[in-house]
Parts: sequence; C-alpha cells; structure tokens
Amino acid sequence: MGYSNELQKAIAKSKEIAMEIKSKTIRPEHLFLALLDDDESNAYQSLYDMNLNIDAIKSTITQWSTEMQKNLGLFKKAVTITIDAETNNILKDSIEFAKEINDNEVNSNHVLYSILNNDTNIVTTLFSKSPDVLKKLKFV
Repeated sequence: MGYSNELQKAIAKSKEIAMEIKSKTIRPEHLFLALLDDDESNAYQSLYDMNLNIDAIKSTITQWSTEMQKNLGLFKKAVTITIDAETNNILKDSIEFAKEINDNEVNSNHVLYSILNNDTNIVTTLFSKSPDVLKKLKFV
C-alpha cells in the first residue's frame, strides 16, 4: 500500500521542519506540522472543519518541540536527519488503519489518526488538554 501524494509531500516537509528547529530526527510533531502546512490536505481540512485555530496549534507545537529539543540536549544542527522509532511506528500504524477501513492508499487523515492514538507525543499532549476535541479527532 502506498502513500498519497499529499502524504509524500508532508513526509518531505517534515524533514524540512525538523531541520529548521535543529532536530536530528523527524518526530511525530514534525510530521503533524507538515500535515498542517498544506491547507488542502485531508488532515488540515478535518481540523479546520472543527473550527480549531490551526495557527495557534502550529505555534504551540513548534514552541513545545523546540523547548523539548533544548531540554534534552538535542538542539543541534544535524547533518543527517532520520525518522525516529515513534514516527516510524505511527507511519506503520497509519498503513494498518488504511487497510482496516479498506482505503487504497494512506493519506494525511490516516496519519493524523495514528498520531492521536499514540499517547506519548507532543501533539496528543496538546490535544489531551481538550478531551472533547481529541475524542472527535480520533474518529475523523
């Protein structure tokens, strides 16, 4: 099963985002920010349709991610950027989710769902402060 064009672009964009904040790895929040970078993506539209302040979400996640990088001593310009294990698992989970619902390719909504079903990332932490939103998003 392959990735949709929008998701392929988001994965490439997530690497750029990781580089911009001087991360050595592509983390779930970088992938999430990349999904929101394309205002025509399925994931962006899902959040937009819920009347969420996407700019505020992006700003908060970028700030939290940068602070986490600094606190963990990971805030360094990386020569090589790889996908971390957590993000890799999210991508694998999104493939399984797409298969479960009989979709022919993996798109940004599958990845959004998988990110939000992973309880250990910054994105889920942010949305856990709004349980109603998280609950709705998990059923997008």
